[in-house]
Amino acid sequence: VFGHASLTKWLGHTATMDGARTLWGWLLAPAPPADVWDRQAAIEELAGQREWREALAIEGSLTKLGSTDLARFLEWVDTRHSAVPGFMKAAAVTLPAALVVLLVLFLAGVVHAAWGVLPLPANIVLSFVFEWAAFGTFDRVSLGERGLTRYGAMPALVDGASWRPPLLARLQAHARAGGPAPAAVRKLAALAGWSELRAGSAMFHFPIQALTMFDFHVLFAIERWRARSGRTFGIPSCAS
Repeated sequence: VFGHASLTKWLGHTATMDGARTLWGWLLAPAPPADVWDRQAAIEELAGQREWREALAIEGSLTKLGSTDLARFLEWVDTRHSAVPGFMKAAAVTLPAALVVLLVLFLAGVVHAAWGVLPLPANIVLSFVFEWAAFGTFDRVSLGERGLTRYGAMPALVDGASWRPPLLARLQAHARAGGPAPAAVRKLAALAGWSELRAGSAMFHFPIQALTMFDFHVLFAIERWRARSGRTFGIPSCAS
């Protein structure tokens, strides 16, 4: 089963360690008869879909997503906690709003200049303290906007197919559970692009972040995407 000239060598490499563990589990452990019949029916269906399998393989080779990057992304998808403390959601809204209100009042001559920029130091301090945690999330999801967009073609192939075997139908239903997978990938690719402001426009990043706490708004949008669509990309229980 394993080693040189073995079955696993003949089957080839999987894209992720989760996929490898699933395959090893199938090869090493006995399965209930119903599961065996489901898998054989799925294999028989896929065996006759040569063009579909080749298209999926081609799209997979064009994504240029390394197995390590993909594993880190899938690990992030399976987590549910935020990268920053809960109070940051309120701070990211109230502090920039307060800054705008106070600046308007200053320009209207209602308050002193010092009051007009009072929230600004708080924005800067909170950014320095918690931004690195946000960057950690950005690094996990920013596999490259081009790579993510290209990756969207693979779920599109799965989503657009018509499967008769129950196992393939269940896998397709799982892929659709968080909404259409191709649209979810495009949405995440767009959010990943916004998260690159710190690298793509470093000159403007600091003032934009200081005034609006921009990175935290992108972070919370990404985490909302994970809560809504993340399960689409996890390993379904019916495949284990």
